[in-house]
Amino acid sequence: MTRIPQTKIDEIISAADIGTYISRYVSLKKAGKNLKGLCPFHKEKTPSFMVSPEKQIYHCFGCGKGGNVVGFLMDIDKISFIEAVRKIAFDLGIKLPESSRVEDEQKQSRYAKLYAVNKEAAEFFYRELHKKENLKALNYIRERKFKLNTIKRFHIGFAPRKWDALVKLAQASPEGTEIYEELGLIQKKEQGDGYFDKFRNRILLPFYNNSGRIVGFGGRRLDENDNPKYLNSPESIIYKKGEILYGLYQAHDTIREKNSAILVEGYFDLLRLVDQGIDNVVASSGTAISQEQGRLLKRYTNSVLIAYDSDDAGITAALRNSQILEGLDLNVSIIHIPAPDDPDSYILKNGVKAFYNLIKNRLSPIEFRLRQFLAGNQNISIEDKNQFVDEVFLDLIHNPNDVKVGLYLHQIAERLQIQESFLIARFQQLKKQKRYPITDADRKTEDHQTQGKKYEFRQGQWQAEEGIIALLLLNEKDISNYILHRLSSSDFVNDTCRAIYEYIATEIEEIGHIDTKILGQKFNSEGEQQLITKVLLDDINNPLKFAVDCTYKMRKWSLDSRFNEIKRMINDEASSPDSVLHFVKELTEIRAKLNEIEQERAKYVKNNL
Repeated sequence: MTRIPQTKIDEIISAADIGTYISRYVSLKKAGKNLKGLCPFHKEKTPSFMVSPEKQIYHCFGCGKGGNVVGFLMDIDKISFIEAVRKIAFDLGIKLPESSRVEDEQKQSRYAKLYAVNKEAAEFFYRELHKKENLKALNYIRERKFKLNTIKRFHIGFAPRKWDALVKLAQASPEGTEIYEELGLIQKKEQGDGYFDKFRNRILLPFYNNSGRIVGFGGRRLDENDNPKYLNSPESIIYKKGEILYGLYQAHDTIREKNSAILVEGYFDLLRLVDQGIDNVVASSGTAISQEQGRLLKRYTNSVLIAYDSDDAGITAALRNSQILEGLDLNVSIIHIPAPDDPDSYILKNGVKAFYNLIKNRLSPIEFRLRQFLAGNQNISIEDKNQFVDEVFLDLIHNPNDVKVGLYLHQIAERLQIQESFLIARFQQLKKQKRYPITDADRKTEDHQTQGKKYEFRQGQWQAEEGIIALLLLNEKDISNYILHRLSSSDFVNDTCRAIYEYIATEIEEIGHIDTKILGQKFNSEGEQQLITKVLLDDINNPLKFAVDCTYKMRKWSLDSRFNEIKRMINDEASSPDSVLHFVKELTEIRAKLNEIEQERAKYVKNNL
């Protein structure tokens, strides 16, 4: 990306009126020399959000958020520093330096082509839905009682029952067939020359990223004899299934406003809720949710309500995903959909008011789990109770909220009639047994850590992430290049480390180095400041070797995590041979990548260390 000189950035920030920008998102009123309103970053009834036009800063005395106009846009729109600067420059008509880096231009051009083709395909599918010869598809949607506005809002389309409809579009497109094939819209024939359409006789739903660009599609069969039931775009450089939530682009403002999100399984569950005026809803596009999808939700809210299908798979997935989300310190509730319905069919049968009652009667994950365990069991054996408690505790071990865990233990004690002190002792015992395995080096590091800090320093993956931060702050160009060419923010599981990494990466990209003297001032969080001061004091004897080790460990962990996630998906989709084939192919690719990074590490060590 083109480097924007600091003088130009200062010029842009000085020219921008912070009050004008913030008033687009917040209703501001005069309060002396300042402006005052309700904070957009947390729920409050009494205004504590102050804007100073004189100093060109904002600060919330409720949640502590504060900064300049660039920081506000980064937080409110969830964009990078550079994107915020470019947005302001565009608004003000300030010309930015053009790119002189051929490689960057080519990369951006590649992305632009992929987005353009997806948009072209989406428009094609949308037009097809409204053609007379495809009336059956439009009638299918009408029979499901979806409003025209919902169809327009989500740009729902139709892929006709033809083998070459999209192939012809690709051949006529300036981008050519290569991009269409890369995006999984068309596929080469196994025998002979030419291509065929991947999506045929399916209702098509575009997937949007957070910037509103189409990154892929989901196709729902129109003929119940066609398999699989849902056919999605393959992953590409612009589409990673585990990093997208269907409907989030349309819902993020409402989610932020209501400070809650309803998580459903399927596309049509989401469309039904939106169709009935419930806008703060996203779909996981299947039963499994990833850590990255959980972190996406956390950008907009700290409260998630899970409304999955009422079958065994839906119940199991709701509990599993509640653990993932609670592990990210989100407040999670489960909306119990009575059997045999899903949200879509339940609302069609009973109306949206009945669904609101289900929301009102939502349960905590532990209460939902207790009810499932106790249902129909009047005389539960001691052995069954003991097994249930241990299973629950093994999940609670990973919950970072000690207060919530304490409340859960109290709830379990009451419902199962077990003395609470016994449960606490058992929980602590299991927690001790299930600690992450640590090496001798980890133990030495842990011994030097000060107790009572608000930032929790941990071994394993987190320690590698802290090491990456420490290495980047050395301001050694070769070390920084090695790391930044191999890692992205999505490889981080620690939110604090990720935030610092994103800032450092942007600074290195823009100005070539980090000013460690003022780095702490760039972060409001005490935990972030503690981490920065800690790693700045780290003594790294062999930076290159440490960089190779930390980078390898993080990439391997990320691939291993994806590998295990896909194995779960294979179990979930066992009834669909096409889906299983797709996942098996991805497993093979991950194995190849794991082998590749192992060989790269060995080669780099041999040649450089």
